[in-house]
Parts: sequence; structure tokens; C-alpha cells
Amino acid sequence: MILKRDDAFRAVCEFRTEVNPGTFSVGTGMFVSSQADENTIYGWIITAGHVAVETADNTEIVIATKDGKAEVLPLNMFGPITNWKHHPVADVSAFQIIFSDTNKKFMENRFFPYDHINTTRNVVSRDFELTSIGFPRGLGTEGSFSPFTFRSYASSGFVTLPRADTGNLSDFFCLENPSVGGYSGCPVFDLGYSTNGLMTMTKEKTWCHGIMHGTMSDNTGGKIALVTPEGYYAWLLNKNVIYLNHNKRKEVITMPRTKGSKNRPKTNTTKDYASQIAEKQESIVSLTAEIASITANIDALKAELKEKKTALKKAEKEMASLEVKKEKAEAEAVVKRLLASGMSTDEYSCAAGSSAIIRF
Repeated sequence: MILKRDDAFRAVCEFRTEVNPGTFSVGTGMFVSSQADENTIYGWIITAGHVAVETADNTEIVIATKDGKAEVLPLNMFGPITNWKHHPVADVSAFQIIFSDTNKKFMENRFFPYDHINTTRNVVSRDFELTSIGFPRGLGTEGSFSPFTFRSYASSGFVTLPRADTGNLSDFFCLENPSVGGYSGCPVFDLGYSTNGLMTMTKEKTWCHGIMHGTMSDNTGGKIALVTPEGYYAWLLNKNVIYLNHNKRKEVITMPRTKGSKNRPKTNTTKDYASQIAEKQESIVSLTAEIASITANIDALKAELKEKKTALKKAEKEMASLEVKKEKAEAEAVVKRLLASGMSTDEYSCAAGSSAIIRF
């Protein structure tokens, strides 16, 4: 399937959550599905994790109608807010869609197929033109439904960086251009075609390679966009099962991990070593990040302990010096009182004997 830019908008939606009167938190999501058979379909809305955690019972999604208008619907029409599944490492979340007679009419011709998602760990070629589709600053959903597209190229392979929202380490690939607030969670496509004058060149299919995380910048003004690779999606979607027909929930069908193959339910008992390895890799990344955080805390505590020990030694030395000064001052006071009472220096020396040495 080749998805044209002018048609791709049907696969995206805007998340809109009012956090204060007149103030909204916004982001972008993408509809993803896989057909198991003629009666069963899996459905999700995929977005960035930092967008998903901002949703609430009052969250709305904005989608396109058949005539290109903006349709505003409550998110809970498609399932309870608890239907979110959050990745333990990456900035990606999946919302399970519970299909019903109420919402099915809004879902026609809207889903991006799962087997067009690049769930491999292959890096994106820097020669491929990539298109992001979303709602920068919440624009594109007033009246007409008109999400924004921008084109760019990958500027890196996979890089491990702290997430902007949590600080946890995660893999990203970078784009040559920065992102804009509101694009968070939007899909990053290789649409699979390019037009040069009257000539159009096409590939096998449109691929989705990732979702927008955000923008990395520095004090020089340089900015690049960070994209969460689609390889993280498989972990989420393999754990979510949604049925189109509620009356036919006879068995649990899990999404197979795809590598160019069609999505069919697995019925054999052969171990999916690739899936197990992928999960272990995610676990290793998570544990490595936790160990790095703990190590950093240990180093900070060691430095603080060293400072405290130095301060303690200084305080003990100063206290010893003050005790000597105190004893000397007390002895001098005693001598002054004795001399004031009329005792001579010779009499005081005899009285003192050998029990103490008083120096004047």
C-alpha cells in the first residue's frame, strides 16, 4: 500500500486535553490495525508516552470526517483511560480500541496496517525522504481537518540519549530539522514515492519508521528532532488484543512479530526466540539505565561523604584548640583571683605543688 500525503491525514488524530479553562495539552496519535480474519481486527492508537500520560477522562480526539471536516470525539468512546499500555523504556504508548456499534462508524478507512510498520532494528537510510504528519501548536483542527506535514531526512543511526520527559535512556534516531510542540507522537513515514515533474517513482509500500519524541537543542541555537524507532512498537502491540465482534471472543490471538510477513495469528507452539530476545534487550536497556542512575547517586554520596569527613576533622581540630584555650583561660583566672586575695607568687607556687604547671 502506498499512502499519499493528501490521504495520510486519515490515519492520524489530535489528542486534546483541557488542563485549565481555555488551556489545552495537545499531541498527535496514529491509528494502527491488523486484520486477523474477516470478523476480528486489532486496533490501537499509538502516540508518545509523554502525550499519553497527559490524557484524562476529559480528553478528546479530533479526526477527519469523509468530507474533510474536523470531528471531535471523547477518547473514552473508544475505551476507558486505563486502556493505555506504556513502554517501560521508550517514549511510546498504545491505547487499546474497544470496537462498538457507537464508534465503528468513525473507524472506517482510518487504520494504518501493522505490517507497514518497520519493527526491525534496521536503521533508516539517510537517503530516504521522511514525512511527519501532525498538529504543531494544535493547529489544523479548527473547522477543516488539515494536519501539517514536514519533510526531512534521518541525520543519524540509532543513538542512546536521555528522554526529555523522564531522563531515562532510550534509543532514538535524529532528523535534520527540529520538531514543534504538538507534533509529539506523530508518525514519521517513508511514504514510498517521490515526484519529480511529470515522473513519479514508487517503492513497494509506505513504511512508518517511528514517532516523534521532541527536539534536542543547545545554547548555540542548534536543534534536531528525536524520533522513537518503531522497533519499540512490537513490544506494546504484541501484548494488546482487541476484537471487533464482542460476541466472538472465543480465544486469545496474539500479534505475531512481523518481518515482512503477513499478520496471522500463531497457532503453533514453536518458541518465538526473536521476540524473547527483543524483550530481554529491552530489559537490559532498562536495567542498564537504572544501574547508571544508582551509580551516579553512589558517586554523589561518596563526594558528599568526603566533604563531611573533611568538615568533621576540621571541627574536631578547632574544638581541641578551643579546649586548650579554655583551660589556659581558666588557669589564668584562678591565678588572678589568688593574687587578688593577697597571696604572693611564692605562696601560690608552694600551694600549686607539682600538680600543675602554670606559665605566665
